Amino acid sequence: MRRLCFMIVQLLLGVAAAQDAPVEVSSANANEHILKKIDPEYPPLAKAARIQGKVLLKATISKDGDVTAVNVVSGHPMLAPSAIQAVKKWQYKPFLVSGQPAEVKTEIEVPFSLGISEADYKKEQDASDAYFKQEDKCRASLRAKQ
Repeated sequence: MRRLCFMIVQLLLGVAAAQDAPVEVSSANANEHILKKIDPEYPPLAKAARIQGKVLLKATISKDGDVTAVNVVSGHPMLAPSAIQAVKKWQYKPFLVSGQPAEVKTEIEVPFSLGISEADYKKEQDASDAYFKQEDKCRASLRAKQ
């Protein structure tokens, strides 16, 4: 009998713990719940270096709709801190699971654009890469002759 009671208590505790675990929601669903969205500041150094792109974040949203944790999934390291800082200020309408407010996790994509198309940006990056590769070869040649 004790063993049966112990198993029932463990089962109930497991169900309670599972209910407290954050629920995964889609980006589209999360976007429908946004109440306040702060745009990130473009990092001046990233702008000067002509870096653009998207930062993908994984965020935890509390039962109250506050962003409580943010982790970088992908994106340029010069853009990520600004994206995190902005998303931490976002506010969501609480998510309901079985009629009760619930903590959720979702992915958030934060774009950074210099106002040029992706194709033009790629051409610019390719030209920059080719230039620096050639510069490295020239410097190596100069060192070898000295």
